[in-house]
Amino acid sequence: MKSFYLKSLAVGLGLCLASVAGAQTAPYGSPSLLPMPQSGYRYPTAPVSASAPQGVQQGNWNNYYASTPKPSPDALPSPSDGHHAPMPQHAHPHHHQPPQHHGHAPYGEMQGPAMGGAACGNGMMNGGYSCVGDNSYMDAMGAPWTACGVGCGADCGWYGGAAGLIMTRDTGNGYWFSYYDSNEAAQLLDTRDTIEWGGGAEAWIGKWFACGQFGVEGVYWGLYPGEGETNLYAGGQPGNLNAILNFNQLNYNGFAANMSTDAAQRHRLRTNYQAHNAEINFLGGMLGGYGATRFNWLAGFRYFRFEDGLEFASDPLDTTFSGAAPEIYYNVDVDNNLFGFQLGGNGEVYLTQRFSLDLGAKFGLFGNHVNHSQSIGGSAGLATINNGPFLGQAYNVNSQTDTVSFLGEMRAGMNYQITNHWRLLGGYRAVGVTGLALTTNQIPMDLRGLNDVNAVDTNGSLILHGAYAGAEFTW
Repeated sequence: MKSFYLKSLAVGLGLCLASVAGAQTAPYGSPSLLPMPQSGYRYPTAPVSASAPQGVQQGNWNNYYASTPKPSPDALPSPSDGHHAPMPQHAHPHHHQPPQHHGHAPYGEMQGPAMGGAACGNGMMNGGYSCVGDNSYMDAMGAPWTACGVGCGADCGWYGGAAGLIMTRDTGNGYWFSYYDSNEAAQLLDTRDTIEWGGGAEAWIGKWFACGQFGVEGVYWGLYPGEGETNLYAGGQPGNLNAILNFNQLNYNGFAANMSTDAAQRHRLRTNYQAHNAEINFLGGMLGGYGATRFNWLAGFRYFRFEDGLEFASDPLDTTFSGAAPEIYYNVDVDNNLFGFQLGGNGEVYLTQRFSLDLGAKFGLFGNHVNHSQSIGGSAGLATINNGPFLGQAYNVNSQTDTVSFLGEMRAGMNYQITNHWRLLGGYRAVGVTGLALTTNQIPMDLRGLNDVNAVDTNGSLILHGAYAGAEFTW
């Protein structure tokens, strides 16, 4: 009898366990008898090993996810239907779309309600880094970036663009070249009066890898403002128009050189400068992001060249510079060539689906190789020193030096997405450099001192600043 009861009890327990197991494996759409406890949702970081849905090859989940329409939140099954509750609508904390650099967005197709995208490569959206996975939060934000899910293809992530520049330089240290002898205290013809705004161009191209974990880009921009000029004429004020520099220490055209600079009919001052910038930067992915704000870092190599030149000319005969022998010209030119390593970072904030603000900074130490030259003369040849230890030597100097310079750059801009692949961008950039050789620092107090002229002064500083505007394309 005891054996019969024990056998009956064992059979009853077996039936109970079988019914519980059946409740956990109910077919899709049937009521659940005993829901499993809900666990936190995670995007898979590798292709999952569960059985693939019918018609989908095992291990090829990326294409399945990319080609399968996402149900709307209202269409998702509820817990009472016997299925897991939908995940909370937030981006996965460990997979992010790579942030923007310099307005050069490593983003792809807009994948929100207003913008759709076609599959590209191995589960990526066409043109960038909208990876597969549940993107309900990013879709709601309308941002052109999303959490990366399982795998990204290697055939996307390129970006490139071009922009126009309008920039100028700070006035820096001035130098005066002229005066009227009726009022010697009033110094005139200042180099700062010739500083002008100028145009330039910028271009960039880059590629993101490993679903935005890292990338590389090349950047070039140049500024070509042309010459700035200012003039003084005899009769502009009472008295004679004279040069401040003591040109009587030199001989030119058979006379003391001040015969060409004092009591002149016209003094002319011209200045010119150019800037060229080339970079190769290695980009790091998200450092941290909250909502529609993203950050990334960069490290790279930079070459920056700044050319600075001036010319003071005097015509004792008339007001037209024709190249006649009595006309005299004083020229100074310096080229700064900076090579070095830089660090930086960029951040971007999306205000709407299409509009964002961005901010970036770069800085580094650079070796600066300086080439310097200056001469005084005209069509009659070079002027020569007429007294002192360098008697008879031509005033024609070429020298070089090396120093250390610091360069920093800050940029603030805004971007507007016009299509899935195109966007407009614009902003303001400022570049500060120390340890430069500038023309106004190379003018000697005594033109006879060729040893002083040969020693290049590199304690100058510079700020270039201005606006940029352009467009970018991703593919």
